[in-house]
Amino acid sequence: MIAIEHYHGVSISESTTILGSPFPPLYHHLEEMKINVSSDPNATDLDKKHMDALYYFTKFGWPGSIYGDVKNLLSRGLIVYDKLWAVFKPGDLVVTRDPIGIFTLAEVTSVKYEEHPSPGRTQYRWWVELVTISQKNGQFRKFSVRNRLEKFAGARKIIELDFYPLKYHDRADELMEEALVRGRKWKNFIEGQTKVMNYEGEALPIILAETAFPPRSYGSDIGDDTEINSSKVNRQ
Repeated sequence: MIAIEHYHGVSISESTTILGSPFPPLYHHLEEMKINVSSDPNATDLDKKHMDALYYFTKFGWPGSIYGDVKNLLSRGLIVYDKLWAVFKPGDLVVTRDPIGIFTLAEVTSVKYEEHPSPGRTQYRWWVELVTISQKNGQFRKFSVRNRLEKFAGARKIIELDFYPLKYHDRADELMEEALVRGRKWKNFIEGQTKVMNYEGEALPIILAETAFPPRSYGSDIGDDTEINSSKVNRQ
């Protein structure tokens, strides 16, 4: 299921769903949406016709022209500020750095273009909400943090952003594998009876690869059930 409400420009009510231009959910999920409707046994012929109309409008109408230009930028590892909706997709992993400069991973949960308070005038900025696992008050917990991306002029390299999708990192596969290994260790630690373990890696790991450590599986406080205290974790 595609949670389109986490994208910019989406308004959902009981009876209607409105997608605002430039329709980020369609940019990221058009092909997936078409497959879902065509393979849905409950979809009516009218549903399928509507989906076909939306598909061809997006693919070959003016949205397709915009998307083509954006994809050309992305293929060169570049982006402009007003097209950041194409870089960040809810559910994707992004690369960031912790306070001591170590690469860590976080999961994108929403991407919005919202008003930013500014004296004397109204300004808008891109806000990206990230979910991370970190330590607070002696426990490892899930945190949701909204990050504002400051405006910049012209095209910028994606890897020069404060955080960016994992796929653009030159060590993406390696970082993902490291996260999976760490995630499995922590999952086993949380679900097991062991209260002390040796751990090789970051002192405060951020582990969000879904197959290794589902970020929503344990609620907002990872340590509630097992009383994991950071003082009990020995770092090798």
